[in-house]
Amino acid sequence: MRLNEFLSNDEWIRLQRIMYASVWEALNAYQKQRAAQYAPKPLATKLKPATTKKARALARKAKRPAQVAEPKPLPKPKQQPLPTAPGTPAYQPVKAPTPLPAGTKTVAARNQPKPPPQNAKLPPSMRELPSGLVAMIHAKSDPIVQRNIDKERG
Repeated sequence: MRLNEFLSNDEWIRLQRIMYASVWEALNAYQKQRAAQYAPKPLATKLKPATTKKARALARKAKRPAQVAEPKPLPKPKQQPLPTAPGTPAYQPVKAPTPLPAGTKTVAARNQPKPPPQNAKLPPSMRELPSGLVAMIHAKSDPIVQRNIDKERG
């Protein structure tokens, strides 16, 4: 048996509206459930209880006012006065040294030790060689001179 056989047109229209409204409500409820199911959960629900306690404690500490006073701003540097160059320098003559009396000069000259000769200051390896020794060294290091000496020896 079909519904439209024993229902009038008005009843049939009301039944369609009721079915449409109930299906509409069911779909809305289903979509809300799915959205809640796949929505990102807050971090606190995923964590262990100890971790959530720590997070709450950290949040409380962050909300507390700081116990240390805010740093004071640095003082602004004072501008130092620029040095002014003198317009004309005052005349200040240089005094000449006064000469020593004659007796003092001779005593001062006597007390000073004589400087050692220039050769004595240098170590032996740095001193100048006598000219004969230099010639001998050159003769030993020069191959032509060596050949001549060898020929003379025999």
